[in-house]
Amino acid sequence: MNRDLWPQIRRQLAQLVETCPTLTLRDADACWEIRPAHGADKGDAVRALLGKDPGSPRPWVFGDDWTDEDAFKAACAGVTVVVGSRRPTHAQFHLQKPEHLRQFLHAAVRRLSAPR
Repeated sequence: MNRDLWPQIRRQLAQLVETCPTLTLRDADACWEIRPAHGADKGDAVRALLGKDPGSPRPWVFGDDWTDEDAFKAACAGVTVVVGSRRPTHAQFHLQKPEHLRQFLHAAVRRLSAPR
């Protein structure tokens, strides 16, 4: 996408969000997030999903943005992976490039599928 258009797109998103008081616009690394105004974050979403089934398997959370940190913290009993530039994070693992994610997942599936 042409980054010259980003300020215009950001203004239009802000105008849209202003028409709905239950939403808020939040800047992220290379995008914007529209989320509930009451302060919900990705960690709340992880906790809600885990709360639906107390016996659910450990969550796997992948993210590439600082807005994913709440989800990493909420999924502390699972597997958390930050993808992209290195920064302080709550994720357990760091992958430098998005292309490494496929390798990571293949290795995880092989290990989890191996006879014990």
